[in-house]
Amino acid sequence: MQQGDQQAFAEIYDRFNGALYGVCMGILKRPDLAKDALQKAFVKIWQKAKLFRAEKASLYTWMLQITRNTAIDIYRSESRKNGIQNDEFSVHLIDQVKNVRLNEEAMDIKEHIEQLEEEVGIIIRMAYLGGYTQKQISDHLKIPLGTVKTRVRIGLKQLRRIYNK
Repeated sequence: MQQGDQQAFAEIYDRFNGALYGVCMGILKRPDLAKDALQKAFVKIWQKAKLFRAEKASLYTWMLQITRNTAIDIYRSESRKNGIQNDEFSVHLIDQVKNVRLNEEAMDIKEHIEQLEEEVGIIIRMAYLGGYTQKQISDHLKIPLGTVKTRVRIGLKQLRRIYNK
């Protein structure tokens, strides 16, 4: 994909689109918006493929971050259009995040998050599978923003170690 191979990109799409669509649905709750977010995310993935560095993150984690950010941008845009406050997320989102259906290729991410300390795992789930911003996590869990940032950093380091085994 980094060399512009469309066949490689098609294989990556086939392998990961289900998991990434689940993330979009978890954030946006509407199939039409989730499909739009997924399409925009894959366009960005294709355009930024040369920026991917395997030594920094797994391909899935890198694509997940792009997809998550794209879905959050669409959520915020829709919120502004509809007059909803940007920080307004459903209280039930964390429960829905636990039930996000990922395709078989990405199922291990949930298992790996379960290996983290509970307080770190909850924040990683909210941020990367649920689409919460760090500020929203801080507000929802009623913990300082600095604590959220520290736990995200700890969680990502632990996940990197798990994936590099």
